[in-house]
Amino acid sequence: LSNYPVLKVKMKSFNKSKSLNVEMDLVDAAGQSTNLSPVFDFTPLIDDGAYYKYTFDFQNQNGWKSGLGNVDKTRINKINLFIDYGIFAQVASDSLWIDSLWVEPITTNPTVPNRPSHLKGTINGNQLQLSWQDNSANEDGFKLYRSTSSNGVFSLVGTYAPNATQATLTRNPADPTYVYQIISFNSAGTSDLSNLLASFDSVTDIKEMRSDISIFPNPSNGKFSILTQGAACEFIVVRNSLGQIVHQQVMTGETTLDLSELSRGVYFLTITTGHSNITKKISIQ
Repeated sequence: LSNYPVLKVKMKSFNKSKSLNVEMDLVDAAGQSTNLSPVFDFTPLIDDGAYYKYTFDFQNQNGWKSGLGNVDKTRINKINLFIDYGIFAQVASDSLWIDSLWVEPITTNPTVPNRPSHLKGTINGNQLQLSWQDNSANEDGFKLYRSTSSNGVFSLVGTYAPNATQATLTRNPADPTYVYQIISFNSAGTSDLSNLLASFDSVTDIKEMRSDISIFPNPSNGKFSILTQGAACEFIVVRNSLGQIVHQQVMTGETTLDLSELSRGVYFLTITTGHSNITKKISIQ
């Protein structure tokens, strides 16, 4: 790491229990490990379910300490990754994916900002109220995009000032289901895209329904029972994490939902009435 002291890790997680902790140690050829260094924690952990690039700049980290002495950064030959799910972790809800690790040289050029994360939406009448987490200190602003599908063509919706974390859009109930993503930008370029937000993830006027609908067991092996307890529910749509419809059926009273043919993971179940929707996350183990 003498000439390439910037280590980057591309990783994603949901961390629904908020108990997931990830740390990393470097080990040199003599077996010395950076197990006393505080700079190898993945904090804050970006847990919106989309890939995020973590950057560790070791250029100015002096005296990488281990239990037995300093670590030789010219002879790093191993990476130890520690993943602690905590006592409240749940299968699928706290899953962790690591795509790649690589090193880069130090550059004096301006760097692109980190991507915003945790894009969320709430429907309030004819308005869609969006919010996101700003993970950068060097952005010149944000750009919001939308499309009618997760793999479709995205068009610019609006541009927002630096440090902004929310926006309000006017919506028409007759509009199609849009998928939203947001980026940050500066003179060096644009960040990666945020997590996907589909309008079916947004909360609508369903407070009176929320206590009337039960889904059990959840997680399950793919077979769920849905009890409406008097709510006038009509239709069920199940989407994967990309917003793609993977199942749909008519619903009356207590309904058995068989999704055992689907892969393990998290899905979004939308129950439709004559005037509103409610979306819940379900997990197949």
